[in-house]
Amino acid sequence: MTASSSVAPEVAADGHEDDDVEEEENNEEDENNQGRRLSWTEADNIRLKLVRDQPKWTRNYCKGKKKKNDPIDLEIAGEARPMGTKTAKAKAGMPDSYLSHDDIQMYYDIQALRASTVEKTADVQLRLSREKLEAAQTREMTSIAKMYIDLLMADLSGMTDMQRAEHQRALQYFGDKVYEHSRV
Repeated sequence: MTASSSVAPEVAADGHEDDDVEEEENNEEDENNQGRRLSWTEADNIRLKLVRDQPKWTRNYCKGKKKKNDPIDLEIAGEARPMGTKTAKAKAGMPDSYLSHDDIQMYYDIQALRASTVEKTADVQLRLSREKLEAAQTREMTSIAKMYIDLLMADLSGMTDMQRAEHQRALQYFGDKVYEHSRV
Protein backbone atom coordinates (compact mmCIF):
# COMPACT_ATOMS: atom_id res chain seq x y z
CA MET A 1 0.00 0.00 0.00
CA THR A 2 1.08 3.51 -0.76
CA ALA A 3 0.98 6.44 1.57
CA SER A 4 -1.79 8.21 -0.33
CA SER A 5 -4.10 5.25 -0.28
CA SER A 6 -3.60 4.64 3.43
CA VAL A 7 -4.86 8.12 4.34
CA ALA A 8 -8.59 8.10 4.95
CA PRO A 9 -10.68 10.94 3.54
CA GLU A 10 -11.55 13.64 6.03
CA VAL A 11 -15.05 13.33 7.40
CA ALA A 12 -17.01 16.22 8.89
CA ALA A 13 -18.70 16.00 12.26
CA ASP A 14 -22.05 15.21 10.62
CA GLY A 15 -20.57 12.25 8.74
CA HIS A 16 -20.36 13.82 5.26
CA GLU A 17 -17.15 14.30 3.34
CA ASP A 18 -15.90 17.86 2.64
CA ASP A 19 -16.50 17.50 -1.12
CA ASP A 20 -20.17 16.70 -0.55
CA VAL A 21 -20.62 19.76 1.67
CA GLU A 22 -19.11 22.12 -0.93
CA GLU A 23 -21.28 20.64 -3.67
CA GLU A 24 -24.47 21.11 -1.61
CA GLU A 25 -23.54 24.75 -0.88
CA ASN A 26 -22.98 25.44 -4.60
CA ASN A 27 -26.35 23.91 -5.45
CA GLU A 28 -28.10 26.07 -2.82
CA GLU A 29 -26.40 29.23 -4.16
CA ASP A 30 -27.45 28.37 -7.74
CA GLU A 31 -31.07 27.91 -6.64
CA ASN A 32 -31.09 31.20 -4.69
CA ASN A 33 -29.49 33.24 -7.51
CA GLN A 34 -31.47 31.81 -10.38
CA GLY A 35 -32.47 34.70 -12.72
CA ARG A 36 -30.48 37.30 -10.74
CA ARG A 37 -27.25 39.01 -11.62
CA LEU A 38 -24.30 37.91 -9.53
CA SER A 39 -22.18 41.02 -10.12
CA TRP A 40 -22.80 44.75 -10.56
CA THR A 41 -20.22 46.86 -12.41
CA GLU A 42 -19.49 50.57 -12.59
CA ALA A 43 -20.82 50.57 -16.16
CA ASP A 44 -24.15 49.27 -14.83
CA ASN A 45 -24.27 52.17 -12.34
CA ILE A 46 -23.67 54.69 -15.14
CA ARG A 47 -26.33 53.05 -17.32
CA LEU A 48 -28.83 53.19 -14.46
CA LYS A 49 -28.13 56.89 -13.88
CA LEU A 50 -28.70 57.63 -17.58
CA VAL A 51 -32.01 55.82 -17.92
CA ARG A 52 -33.67 56.20 -14.55
CA ASP A 53 -35.23 59.59 -15.44
CA GLN A 54 -36.72 58.35 -18.71
CA PRO A 55 -40.49 57.66 -18.72
CA LYS A 56 -40.06 53.95 -19.27
CA TRP A 57 -38.14 53.60 -16.04
CA THR A 58 -39.90 56.25 -13.94
CA ARG A 59 -43.34 54.71 -14.34
CA ASN A 60 -42.05 51.34 -13.23
CA TYR A 61 -39.75 52.40 -10.40
CA CYS A 62 -40.77 55.87 -9.24
CA LYS A 63 -43.00 54.56 -6.43
CA GLY A 64 -40.96 51.51 -5.58
CA LYS A 65 -41.93 47.92 -6.28
CA LYS A 66 -45.35 47.31 -7.78
CA LYS A 67 -47.22 44.14 -8.41
CA LYS A 68 -47.64 42.95 -11.98
CA ASN A 69 -51.40 43.52 -11.98
CA ASP A 70 -51.25 47.08 -10.61
CA PRO A 71 -52.28 49.64 -13.25
CA ILE A 72 -49.56 52.07 -14.26
CA ASP A 73 -50.29 55.69 -13.45
CA LEU A 74 -49.76 57.27 -16.87
CA GLU A 75 -50.24 60.82 -15.68
CA ILE A 76 -47.05 60.57 -13.63
CA ALA A 77 -45.09 59.23 -16.60
CA GLY A 78 -46.47 62.00 -18.85
CA GLU A 79 -47.99 59.61 -21.40
CA ALA A 80 -51.50 59.53 -22.81
CA ARG A 81 -53.27 56.23 -23.01
CA PRO A 82 -54.45 55.32 -26.52
CA MET A 83 -58.11 54.67 -27.25
CA GLY A 84 -59.10 51.01 -27.07
CA THR A 85 -60.79 49.05 -29.85
CA LYS A 86 -64.20 48.89 -28.17
CA THR A 87 -64.13 52.59 -27.32
CA ALA A 88 -63.18 53.50 -30.89
CA LYS A 89 -66.01 51.39 -32.31
CA ALA A 90 -68.52 52.88 -29.89
CA LYS A 91 -67.36 56.40 -30.72
CA ALA A 92 -67.62 55.69 -34.48
CA GLY A 93 -71.25 54.60 -34.08
CA MET A 94 -72.32 57.77 -32.25
CA PRO A 95 -74.62 60.16 -34.14
CA ASP A 96 -72.36 63.17 -33.56
CA SER A 97 -69.63 61.52 -35.64
CA TYR A 98 -71.68 61.95 -38.84
CA LEU A 99 -70.79 64.66 -41.34
CA SER A 100 -72.53 67.96 -40.95
CA HIS A 101 -74.35 69.78 -43.75
CA ASP A 102 -71.39 72.18 -44.10
CA ASP A 103 -68.98 69.27 -44.48
CA ILE A 104 -71.10 67.71 -47.22
CA GLN A 105 -71.46 71.05 -49.01
CA MET A 106 -67.70 71.59 -48.85
CA TYR A 107 -67.17 68.08 -50.30
CA TYR A 108 -69.47 68.82 -53.27
CA ASP A 109 -67.78 72.18 -53.85
CA ILE A 110 -64.37 70.52 -53.92
CA GLN A 111 -65.63 67.85 -56.32
CA ALA A 112 -67.04 70.53 -58.66
CA LEU A 113 -63.75 72.44 -58.51
CA ARG A 114 -61.86 69.25 -59.28
CA ALA A 115 -64.12 68.48 -62.27
CA SER A 116 -63.65 71.98 -63.69
CA THR A 117 -59.88 71.70 -63.23
CA VAL A 118 -59.86 68.38 -65.07
CA GLU A 119 -61.92 69.91 -67.88
CA LYS A 120 -59.59 72.91 -68.18
CA THR A 121 -56.58 70.63 -68.22
CA ALA A 122 -58.13 68.55 -71.01
CA ASP A 123 -58.80 71.74 -73.03
CA VAL A 124 -55.21 72.90 -72.64
CA GLN A 125 -53.87 69.48 -73.64
CA LEU A 126 -56.13 69.43 -76.72
CA ARG A 127 -54.98 72.91 -77.74
CA LEU A 128 -51.33 71.93 -77.31
CA SER A 129 -51.76 68.78 -79.38
CA ARG A 130 -53.44 70.80 -82.18
CA GLU A 131 -50.58 73.29 -82.17
CA LYS A 132 -48.04 70.45 -82.36
CA LEU A 133 -49.96 68.91 -85.27
CA GLU A 134 -50.04 72.24 -87.11
CA ALA A 135 -46.30 72.69 -86.58
CA ALA A 136 -45.61 69.20 -87.92
CA GLN A 137 -47.82 69.80 -90.98
CA THR A 138 -46.11 73.12 -91.63
CA ARG A 139 -42.69 71.46 -91.49
CA GLU A 140 -43.89 68.76 -93.90
CA MET A 141 -45.30 71.32 -96.34
CA THR A 142 -42.08 73.31 -96.18
CA SER A 143 -40.03 70.24 -97.06
CA ILE A 144 -42.42 69.33 -99.92
CA ALA A 145 -42.26 72.90 -101.27
CA LYS A 146 -38.46 72.82 -101.09
CA MET A 147 -38.40 69.51 -103.01
CA TYR A 148 -40.73 70.97 -105.64
CA ILE A 149 -38.52 74.03 -106.09
CA ASP A 150 -35.41 71.84 -106.31
CA LEU A 151 -37.10 69.72 -109.01
CA LEU A 152 -38.15 72.85 -110.96
CA MET A 153 -34.61 74.21 -110.90
CA ALA A 154 -32.99 70.91 -111.84
CA ASP A 155 -30.86 70.84 -115.01
CA LEU A 156 -32.54 68.54 -117.56
CA SER A 157 -29.82 68.78 -120.23
CA GLY A 158 -27.82 65.81 -118.94
CA MET A 159 -30.83 63.51 -118.39
CA THR A 160 -32.00 60.68 -120.58
CA ASP A 161 -35.57 60.40 -121.80
CA MET A 162 -36.41 57.92 -119.05
CA GLN A 163 -34.95 60.22 -116.37
CA ARG A 164 -36.90 63.14 -117.80
CA ALA A 165 -40.14 61.11 -117.63
CA GLU A 166 -39.45 60.22 -113.98
CA HIS A 167 -38.57 63.84 -113.26
CA GLN A 168 -41.81 64.94 -114.86
CA ARG A 169 -43.86 62.49 -112.71
CA ALA A 170 -42.10 63.61 -109.49
CA LEU A 171 -42.63 67.24 -110.42
CA GLN A 172 -46.31 66.54 -111.05
CA TYR A 173 -46.66 64.70 -107.69
CA PHE A 174 -44.98 67.41 -105.58
CA GLY A 175 -46.80 70.15 -107.55
CA ASP A 176 -50.16 68.56 -106.74
CA LYS A 177 -49.20 68.40 -103.03
CA VAL A 178 -48.11 72.05 -102.90
CA TYR A 179 -51.08 73.42 -104.85
CA GLU A 180 -53.56 71.14 -103.14
CA HIS A 181 -52.51 72.49 -99.75
CA SER A 182 -52.61 76.10 -100.98
CA ARG A 183 -56.22 75.69 -102.20
CA VAL A 184 -57.41 74.51 -98.82
